[in-house]
Amino acid sequence: MKNFTLSLALFILPLLAISQEVSIGKPLNFEAKSINNHNVSLNWQTTLEVDNDYFTVERSIDGEEWEVALTIEGAGNSSQLLDYASLDEAPHYGVSYYRIKQTNFNGSSVYSDVKSVKTETKNEARVSLYPNPAVDLITIEGNKTELASIRIFNALGQEITGITYNIFNAGEIVRIDISDLKAGFYTIKTNSISTNVFKQ
Repeated sequence: MKNFTLSLALFILPLLAISQEVSIGKPLNFEAKSINNHNVSLNWQTTLEVDNDYFTVERSIDGEEWEVALTIEGAGNSSQLLDYASLDEAPHYGVSYYRIKQTNFNGSSVYSDVKSVKTETKNEARVSLYPNPAVDLITIEGNKTELASIRIFNALGQEITGITYNIFNAGEIVRIDISDLKAGFYTIKTNSISTNVFKQ
Protein backbone atom coordinates (compact mmCIF):
# COMPACT_ATOMS: atom_id res chain seq x y z
CA MET A 1 0.00 0.00 0.00
CA LYS A 2 2.86 2.40 0.82
CA ASN A 3 4.47 1.76 -2.55
CA PHE A 4 1.14 2.35 -4.27
CA THR A 5 0.61 5.64 -2.39
CA LEU A 6 4.12 6.80 -3.23
CA SER A 7 3.66 5.95 -6.91
CA LEU A 8 0.34 7.79 -6.99
CA ALA A 9 1.92 10.88 -5.41
CA LEU A 10 4.76 10.83 -7.93
CA PHE A 11 2.17 10.71 -10.70
CA ILE A 12 -0.10 13.45 -9.34
CA LEU A 13 2.51 16.03 -8.31
CA PRO A 14 3.78 16.72 -11.87
CA LEU A 15 0.17 17.09 -13.03
CA LEU A 16 -0.49 19.62 -10.28
CA ALA A 17 2.61 21.58 -11.30
CA ILE A 18 1.42 21.65 -14.92
CA SER A 19 -2.05 22.69 -13.81
CA GLN A 20 -0.66 25.57 -11.74
CA GLU A 21 1.45 26.74 -14.64
CA VAL A 22 -1.52 26.76 -17.02
CA SER A 23 -3.90 28.32 -14.48
CA ILE A 24 -2.00 31.60 -14.35
CA GLY A 25 -3.31 32.34 -17.84
CA LYS A 26 -0.02 32.86 -19.66
CA PRO A 27 -0.62 34.67 -22.98
CA LEU A 28 -0.18 32.20 -25.84
CA ASN A 29 0.31 32.58 -29.60
CA PHE A 30 1.21 36.25 -29.17
CA GLU A 31 1.51 38.17 -32.44
CA ALA A 32 2.48 41.79 -33.07
CA LYS A 33 2.16 43.17 -36.62
CA SER A 34 2.57 46.58 -38.21
CA ILE A 35 -0.59 47.95 -39.82
CA ASN A 36 0.06 50.31 -42.75
CA ASN A 37 3.47 51.15 -41.22
CA HIS A 38 1.62 53.26 -38.66
CA ASN A 39 -0.20 51.22 -35.98
CA VAL A 40 0.67 47.91 -34.33
CA SER A 41 -1.90 45.11 -34.09
CA LEU A 42 -1.56 42.86 -31.03
CA ASN A 43 -3.23 39.46 -30.67
CA TRP A 44 -2.93 36.63 -28.12
CA GLN A 45 -4.89 33.78 -26.55
CA THR A 46 -5.42 32.02 -23.24
CA THR A 47 -6.59 28.45 -22.74
CA LEU A 48 -7.37 28.64 -19.02
CA GLU A 49 -7.71 31.61 -16.68
CA VAL A 50 -7.94 31.50 -12.89
CA ASP A 51 -8.17 34.81 -11.01
CA ASN A 52 -6.86 36.69 -14.05
CA ASP A 53 -7.14 40.41 -13.31
CA TYR A 54 -5.71 42.13 -16.40
CA PHE A 55 -3.15 42.16 -19.22
CA THR A 56 -0.59 44.88 -19.79
CA VAL A 57 0.84 45.51 -23.25
CA GLU A 58 4.43 46.63 -22.77
CA ARG A 59 6.72 48.08 -25.44
CA SER A 60 10.40 48.90 -25.63
CA ILE A 61 12.88 50.40 -28.08
CA ASP A 62 15.79 48.28 -26.89
CA GLY A 63 14.22 45.17 -25.32
CA GLU A 64 15.54 46.16 -21.88
CA GLU A 65 13.59 49.17 -20.64
CA TRP A 66 9.82 48.70 -20.91
CA GLU A 67 6.86 51.05 -20.72
CA VAL A 68 3.12 50.43 -20.48
CA ALA A 69 1.34 50.96 -23.79
CA LEU A 70 -2.12 49.51 -23.06
CA THR A 71 -4.05 47.72 -20.34
CA ILE A 72 -6.70 45.09 -21.14
CA GLU A 73 -9.14 43.58 -18.63
CA GLY A 74 -8.83 39.84 -18.09
CA ALA A 75 -11.68 37.34 -17.97
CA GLY A 76 -11.15 36.48 -14.31
CA ASN A 77 -11.95 32.76 -14.54
CA SER A 78 -12.41 30.82 -17.76
CA SER A 79 -11.82 27.29 -19.01
CA GLN A 80 -12.39 28.18 -22.67
CA LEU A 81 -10.05 29.34 -25.41
CA LEU A 82 -10.20 33.14 -25.38
CA ASP A 83 -8.89 35.53 -28.03
CA TYR A 84 -7.59 38.98 -27.13
CA ALA A 85 -6.85 41.82 -29.54
CA SER A 86 -5.62 45.36 -29.12
CA LEU A 87 -4.14 48.17 -31.22
CA ASP A 88 -1.22 50.42 -30.36
CA GLU A 89 -1.95 53.70 -32.14
CA ALA A 90 1.19 55.43 -30.88
CA PRO A 91 4.05 52.99 -31.55
CA HIS A 92 7.71 53.92 -31.53
CA TYR A 93 9.43 54.67 -34.81
CA GLY A 94 11.62 52.02 -36.39
CA VAL A 95 12.09 48.67 -34.66
CA SER A 96 10.42 48.22 -31.27
CA TYR A 97 9.59 45.28 -29.04
CA TYR A 98 6.33 44.12 -27.48
CA ARG A 99 5.36 41.68 -24.76
CA ILE A 100 2.21 40.89 -22.77
CA LYS A 101 2.23 40.86 -18.97
CA GLN A 102 -0.60 38.92 -17.33
CA THR A 103 -1.42 39.86 -13.72
CA ASN A 104 -3.60 37.92 -11.28
CA PHE A 105 -5.76 39.41 -8.52
CA ASN A 106 -3.09 38.45 -5.98
CA GLY A 107 -0.44 40.44 -7.84
CA SER A 108 1.47 37.49 -9.34
CA SER A 109 2.32 37.83 -13.02
CA VAL A 110 3.78 36.09 -16.04
CA TYR A 111 5.04 37.31 -19.41
CA SER A 112 4.49 36.25 -23.01
CA ASP A 113 7.24 35.85 -25.56
CA VAL A 114 8.77 39.07 -26.94
CA LYS A 115 7.95 40.13 -30.50
CA SER A 116 9.66 42.79 -32.63
CA VAL A 117 7.83 45.14 -34.99
CA LYS A 118 9.05 47.77 -37.44
CA THR A 119 6.96 50.84 -38.22
CA GLU A 120 7.95 53.54 -40.70
CA THR A 121 6.37 56.97 -40.69
CA LYS A 122 9.12 58.99 -42.34
CA ASN A 123 6.75 61.18 -44.32
CA GLU A 124 4.57 62.12 -41.35
CA ALA A 125 5.11 65.15 -39.15
CA ARG A 126 4.55 63.30 -35.92
CA VAL A 127 6.33 63.41 -32.57
CA SER A 128 6.26 61.12 -29.54
CA LEU A 129 7.60 62.47 -26.23
CA TYR A 130 7.98 60.44 -23.04
CA PRO A 131 7.91 60.16 -20.09
CA ASN A 132 5.47 62.95 -19.31
CA PRO A 133 5.67 64.09 -16.52
CA ALA A 134 9.46 63.78 -16.53
CA VAL A 135 12.14 64.02 -13.85
CA ASP A 136 15.61 64.03 -15.42
CA LEU A 137 15.36 62.79 -19.01
CA ILE A 138 12.91 63.01 -21.89
CA THR A 139 12.96 61.00 -25.10
CA ILE A 140 11.60 62.46 -28.33
CA GLU A 141 10.83 60.30 -31.37
CA GLY A 142 9.97 61.43 -34.89
CA ASN A 143 11.35 61.54 -38.38
CA LYS A 144 14.77 63.12 -38.93
CA THR A 145 13.35 66.18 -40.65
CA GLU A 146 10.99 66.91 -37.77
CA LEU A 147 13.71 66.45 -35.13
CA ALA A 148 16.33 68.47 -37.02
CA SER A 149 15.34 71.42 -34.84
CA ILE A 150 14.46 71.01 -31.16
CA ARG A 151 13.94 74.07 -28.95
CA ILE A 152 12.65 74.29 -25.38
CA PHE A 153 10.65 77.18 -23.90
CA ASN A 154 9.44 77.88 -20.37
CA ALA A 155 5.91 78.96 -19.39
CA LEU A 156 6.83 82.62 -20.08
CA GLY A 157 7.81 81.83 -23.65
CA GLN A 158 11.52 82.25 -22.99
CA GLU A 159 13.86 79.84 -24.77
CA ILE A 160 15.90 77.82 -22.29
CA THR A 161 17.33 75.20 -24.68
CA GLY A 162 20.85 76.06 -23.51
CA ILE A 163 20.11 74.81 -20.00
CA THR A 164 19.44 71.31 -21.33
CA TYR A 165 21.78 68.72 -22.83
CA ASN A 166 21.36 66.30 -25.71
CA ILE A 167 22.82 63.04 -24.41
CA PHE A 168 21.72 60.84 -27.31
CA ASN A 169 20.82 61.62 -30.92
CA ALA A 170 20.17 58.90 -33.47
CA GLY A 171 18.27 61.07 -35.92
CA GLU A 172 14.81 59.68 -35.20
CA ILE A 173 15.35 59.32 -31.44
CA VAL A 174 16.70 62.11 -29.22
CA ARG A 175 17.22 61.99 -25.45
CA ILE A 176 17.54 65.26 -23.55
CA ASP A 177 18.77 65.86 -20.00
CA ILE A 178 16.38 68.33 -18.32
CA SER A 179 17.61 67.80 -14.77
CA ASP A 180 18.74 71.45 -14.45
CA LEU A 181 15.27 72.80 -15.21
CA LYS A 182 12.97 73.94 -12.41
CA ALA A 183 9.68 72.13 -11.85
CA GLY A 184 6.91 73.34 -14.12
CA PHE A 185 5.48 73.23 -17.62
CA TYR A 186 7.67 73.53 -20.71
CA THR A 187 7.06 73.53 -24.45
CA ILE A 188 9.20 71.40 -26.74
CA LYS A 189 9.18 72.78 -30.28
CA THR A 190 10.43 70.60 -33.12
CA ASN A 191 10.43 71.65 -36.76
CA SER A 192 6.63 72.03 -37.02
CA ILE A 193 5.14 70.62 -33.80
CA SER A 194 4.84 71.94 -30.25
CA THR A 195 4.50 69.48 -27.34
CA ASN A 196 3.99 70.35 -23.68
CA VAL A 197 5.84 68.50 -20.94
CA PHE A 198 5.74 68.82 -17.16
CA LYS A 199 9.07 68.73 -15.31
CA GLN A 200 8.68 67.32 -11.80
